[in-house]
Amino acid sequence: MQSLLLFTLGPVQSFISAARKTQDLYAGSYLLSYLSRTAIDKAKYLGGEIVFPCSREEQNNNSKDNSVPNKFLAIYNNSEKDKLMQIGQDIEQAVRDEFLNMGKVILQNLGVPEPRYYEKQLKNHLEFYWFFKPFEITEYAKVYKSLSTIMGTVKNVRKFEQMAELPGLKCSIDGEHNALFWRIGNKPKNIIKGAVSVSERIPNKYIDKKERLGALAFVKRCADQYFQDNYIRNFPSTARIALLDAFDQLPQEKKGLIEPGLFNEELIFDLYNNKEFCKSIKNNIIEDEELKRAQEVYKLFKKNKIQFSPYYAVLLFDGDSMGKLYANPNLKKGSSLLEFHKTLSNSLINFAGELKNEVLVGNKGIVVYAGGEDFLGLVNLRNLFNIMSELRVRFGNIDLSKYTEQKLTFSAGVAIAHYRTPLAEALKWAHKMIDEAKDHSVNGEKDAFSIAVLKHSGEINKTVFKWEIDEFWTTDIFQEVIENLGTNFSSNFIKNLNLELSRLIDKDDKGNITINRVFQVELPRLLYKSLIISKQKSESLKDFDERKAKAISNLQKKITSLYFRSNNKKNFLDALNIMAFMERMGEMFTWQ
Repeated sequence: MQSLLLFTLGPVQSFISAARKTQDLYAGSYLLSYLSRTAIDKAKYLGGEIVFPCSREEQNNNSKDNSVPNKFLAIYNNSEKDKLMQIGQDIEQAVRDEFLNMGKVILQNLGVPEPRYYEKQLKNHLEFYWFFKPFEITEYAKVYKSLSTIMGTVKNVRKFEQMAELPGLKCSIDGEHNALFWRIGNKPKNIIKGAVSVSERIPNKYIDKKERLGALAFVKRCADQYFQDNYIRNFPSTARIALLDAFDQLPQEKKGLIEPGLFNEELIFDLYNNKEFCKSIKNNIIEDEELKRAQEVYKLFKKNKIQFSPYYAVLLFDGDSMGKLYANPNLKKGSSLLEFHKTLSNSLINFAGELKNEVLVGNKGIVVYAGGEDFLGLVNLRNLFNIMSELRVRFGNIDLSKYTEQKLTFSAGVAIAHYRTPLAEALKWAHKMIDEAKDHSVNGEKDAFSIAVLKHSGEINKTVFKWEIDEFWTTDIFQEVIENLGTNFSSNFIKNLNLELSRLIDKDDKGNITINRVFQVELPRLLYKSLIISKQKSESLKDFDERKAKAISNLQKKITSLYFRSNNKKNFLDALNIMAFMERMGEMFTWQ
């Protein structure tokens, strides 16, 4: 008799979301994925056949740096309770040992003494949930469903291992654990006894003078001291993500100036905003090489009149009802759930490789995590809606027709934020938006996206829509409206439509006949008033009028589709306001 093992590792939230810098975010994701690989390798070494995710060999064939989910399923040709318990404990111990070894190697490489409680914080941070269940091959489906149910129930009651935190200063990043590291010369008050100072020879990128880090935060920040291959040592900052499209417009011979890690991209915005700062650099009062490089890039922006924006997007997606799909995919007659699991896993790994190698590349942004059915990326705004459409199309095109008629969909959450907005805040809103997207279900079908714009002024606009409207991708409609703004139409019609409809909206505005009539009458009128199309020299007056009428008709049709497919009028108006903001953002930093 065989046994099925379902194993999961965490906690995901503190590994990934507890971050002040994008490097922290990436390091946490990479670290969790690495530890998951460690668990999978140990499971295979102990005789397990990995069902999902697909094997390391298959992962390497598809993409050497794909993220690995924090759970796996394996089959063992064994049903003896004692031996199975030992296997689970050995896998767990292998991950603990690797994590602790990583912490020690980082300290050794940096020449930093080990603080008191360092090992204990690392050891106690990890969470493991694993279950074995014996089965006959004909019972695979039944046993898998049983294990999934057990796992879900147990994880809802989080395990707790007593580790009393001492009174004193807490970690700057997670705010939970005692701070164990601080920069020499800046000893803080209330730091616990046994914490250690980090010498001046250690680069500031590992810990700056204002930070106090716990064990996990320190390991994440210094992860490049342990990892070699495939680890991104200069992960793009939020400022760099915002500037990617501007960098792409620089002359080819100047692209070497903008290699990652050569200067702090925030200096570009400082140079634009602070005239005295610019004068200091011009008069060579500031000699720093990093500032000189930033000044050279800034001058190229100005010379070439390259516009740029201080905003970027955090994009999250999560496959809809994937647990249900794995457990009950409505298989075609004669299909095997085990083979379906293997095929689905391999398809998702292939998809993750496409995201990293084909979709979110170059000036479009960068992948933080791509496990197949879930994703976290940082996206340049100029490419946001095109990226969203392409991700959704590719995910939906994953072919499972051999086994089931069910199609894959996902819900996405987007937070558009200023590069100075705390990263944790942008991540919080992206997670909030994905929850709102999943709540936007119709007849049990999710398949929606939600966007929040966190303006630097503090104002927030948010909207949620289904991915498809009248056989069009909604994101394509958004993109078309944005492209019309500033070229064919001014955004005044959005401002005026807000004023007119807001007066009529009440608490229950769904199906309000008065508002609908006002909208249908006012939209074409306001579009006509905001037309900025110019007559061409060779164009007849008749042709010019026809071109204007066609432009109004096309945009009216798309906006009307959004209006009548929106769950309420405020949601629709916020969508328009987001589009107007997206059009303006390209001109926030421009040249006279």
